[in-house]
Amino acid sequence: MPDEDLTRYDCVPATTVRRALEDVRDRMPPDRWQAFVVQALRRELIGAQDIDTRGGFHPEAVDQNEKNA
Repeated sequence: MPDEDLTRYDCVPATTVRRALEDVRDRMPPDRWQAFVVQALRRELIGAQDIDTRGGFHPEAVDQNEKNA
């Protein structure tokens, strides 16, 4: 796994949120995956540039100011 896909939590290696979202994209219904992406964006765990929009999902439509939605 490339270094840019890894982070550490208390010295324990883990995949980044971006990589985790990529890995599960084809394993769940699209609406559920999009809900995960929206929450990650709102919590500022990822940025809009981290999302692959080829599937028709457009993160710029997400209101970044609604942190608790």
